[in-house]
Amino acid sequence: PPFLAAGLALLPRMPYTAFANGWLLFLLACIGAYAAVLSRLATGRVRLVPTGAAATLLLFNPATIVALNFGQVDPVVWLLAGLALASASARGPGLALAAMLKVSPIWALGAAVVREGRRTLLGAAAATAVATAVSVAALGPGGFLVACEEWLRYVVPHVGQGQLHSLGVAGLPDWLPFNNVSIAYAPLLIAHGLGWEPVGTLPGWIRAYLALIGMAAPVLAAGWTRRRSPELQCSAVLTASLLSAPIARMSYLPLLLAPAAVYARERLAARRAAAGSAVPGMAAAGAQGVGE
Repeated sequence: PPFLAAGLALLPRMPYTAFANGWLLFLLACIGAYAAVLSRLATGRVRLVPTGAAATLLLFNPATIVALNFGQVDPVVWLLAGLALASASARGPGLALAAMLKVSPIWALGAAVVREGRRTLLGAAAATAVATAVSVAALGPGGFLVACEEWLRYVVPHVGQGQLHSLGVAGLPDWLPFNNVSIAYAPLLIAHGLGWEPVGTLPGWIRAYLALIGMAAPVLAAGWTRRRSPELQCSAVLTASLLSAPIARMSYLPLLLAPAAVYARERLAARRAAAGSAVPGMAAAGAQGVGE
């Protein structure tokens, strides 16, 4: 979507190297903040050791290196999605802003609005209004509408076809999914590896299959987790929407650490609760045996 480019257009003119250096520092700061958010999601608090462990895992992760090498905005998306899972008040704005950078979080936002209602909806609306105002200030009302139209007309259909070719790692086949780890797209990648080479746009039935999987996976994930916590439901929908999209780049994968942290914390809490309920029962049984 055009929001990021419009916002960056408001920056003063500067040499390319100055912008590149500043952008790199900004991405590194987002990675550090995301590490702190992962600590919060996993342990309930921002602690030094878990934050350091998460930062190490991120900085030595090939997916992070890919994001930094290409200057991708993905670390910002990781941070926004993580904040949305860590705080109910940040759920709406975080997921809305993340969806303005990479579309997949829109499904988690929809699930959160259905589950949590007015507060999440108002937060998302406020974030959207601010982002739209910034874009209009940069491009003008007509320019912003044209940018949105061009995105819908040219970008969305292109992205909807996915990506068969990888980044081209030296010594490895081009069809290996280094730049597209979509589970929904895996059959096409396998067929491509066996010699299938489409010309032009994909056949209509393949595009329909990709669209169906991309819509069905997050909806099924939302239904499957409807009785779980809002954080876990959003995590499941976020994971399903990312991996079922026609394009899931390698640099998207660190975002999944946030849902993993939510799941791990809730599993640990459930085990502790089960252990706590079992101990009084055993104690009562022991007391009854002594009385008899």
